This record gives sequence, C-alpha cells and structure tokens, in this order.
Amino acid sequence: KLFSLSNCSKDLATQFISWLVEYCFHYDIPFDGKDLHLVHDMNRKMFLSALHNRCFVTQARRQDAVLHIHHVNAVGMGKRSKVDHRGRYYMILRAELHNEIHQLGYDEFCKKWHVGAI
Repeated sequence: KLFSLSNCSKDLATQFISWLVEYCFHYDIPFDGKDLHLVHDMNRKMFLSALHNRCFVTQARRQDAVLHIHHVNAVGMGKRSKVDHRGRYYMILRAELHNEIHQLGYDEFCKKWHVGAI
C-alpha cells in the first residue's frame, strides 16, 4: 500500500527510513553521510558501515579512501595483523579521521561526529 511520509505514523516513517538506509548499503548506493546521524538506530548504521567496509563518519568506501581500523581496546604493536576482532570495540575511519581521534580522544571525537565503537 502506498503511503506518504507527510501523513503516516512516526513508526511507519522510521521503518521506511531504516529500510531505505539498509537498501543503500546493500546495493552500494551513495548517499550523503552527513545526514546519517539522523538515522533512528545509530548502532545499526555503524554495524552496516563495518559490514560494508565504510568509514563510520563519512561513509567513504575502501575504493575511494584509505580506511583504518581504530581499536578502542588497545592492541599491542606487532599483533595487529593477527588480532581477532570478536569481543573488541573498534571503528572503521578514514585515515584523516583516525589521526583526529588520537588527537581529540575517543569521547570528544564521538561527541563531535555522533558515532561510537561497535
């Protein structure tokens, strides 16, 4: 059944927007990452970013930018290539933003960009 976002319930609008975001991730459709902080389920957005190998902040793809994994739980030098990420908190970030999180600190960075680790 067709509906309009102008007169539908808040629940239906939220479901539709969530479906639309997942559709864009699944079919690699670019969208303006600046508006993703408005997504209802931010944890789901960050999970989808990790699943589809995109920067948590800008949604940049690996083919368009250098992406780094920022480990919130520190990983010792020389162990990064062998680390098991299960049970660890991390973020996928563009190289420039990876430098920024080290400068600002985790809490300030997350407040600034409306993101967090998964």
